Amino acid sequence: MVNICIEYTGDLHCDAVHGPSHAKIATDAPTDNTGKGESFSPTDLVATALGTCMGLPSEVHIPLPATTPQRALLENAALNCPVHKSLPPEIDRPTRFFWEG
Repeated sequence: MVNICIEYTGDLHCDAVHGPSHAKIATDAPTDNTGKGESFSPTDLVATALGTCMGLPSEVHIPLPATTPQRALLENAALNCPVHKSLPPEIDRPTRFFWEG
């Protein structure tokens, strides 16, 4: 599994850095979702991922203990994000959470 560091840079923009290569991708929310559409949107990247890969399993590593009071809220937010919900139910998209705090 490759490390990818993601930083929210404000105004609905994020930077993602690929650990091994240090390649960087910038994202922005699309204009129909209060963004400026200045770069790939997260849903654009999911479409790209689907086009280049046969499956979308994901692991989420969270640097908090499993007993954190926000656990259900954070997992619910991840599983109900627009990107995750944009995929049809026929696409298997397992998500595993690892609480590492």
